[in-house]
Amino acid sequence: MEITYNLEPGDLVQFYKYWWLKKKRITLWQVLALVMALLALDALPLSGHRHSISSSSLVILAVLFGRVATFRSSAEQTARETPGFVGLHTLAIGPDGIQHRSTVIEAKVKWHSVVDITEDDLLLYIFLSPSYPYIIPKRAFSSREEAEEFLNAARAYWKNLDQTLRGATATWPPPPRTLKP
Repeated sequence: MEITYNLEPGDLVQFYKYWWLKKKRITLWQVLALVMALLALDALPLSGHRHSISSSSLVILAVLFGRVATFRSSAEQTARETPGFVGLHTLAIGPDGIQHRSTVIEAKVKWHSVVDITEDDLLLYIFLSPSYPYIIPKRAFSSREEAEEFLNAARAYWKNLDQTLRGATATWPPPPRTLKP
């Protein structure tokens, strides 16, 4: 099964959102807790008097909010500057693994190198490490069903390998050999 697609800078933005919110599980509550903790520390009386928000906390908050505000443009710039990210890609999956071609790379990856296969609303991900996936936009498929079929096929190949390895390792370690004198 093979798909040819065009990756755009916005796809990296979407991946970063997915990765931080789903994989890293950073939530709005955690960010709010950090902000509240900074404000609470500033409100504590130090040296017998209460003081207003310190300039260091304001700088930390400004950097935090500035980073969030520039997140999209920074990710898009990273995508444009990473050779081979933006542009045409071809990804083929089969029982032996994944074959990926772009303008700068041609790679074959065995299924045992895959650590996760998942999706969000816009993209499919085949993770080769906890933070490095092949990114496949769902818009590359002619229908939602075709994207589902590709995802299910990838999962089936990957799970089939997993079951094969489990079956092979059931007899591991081998029984001890007796050495004859």
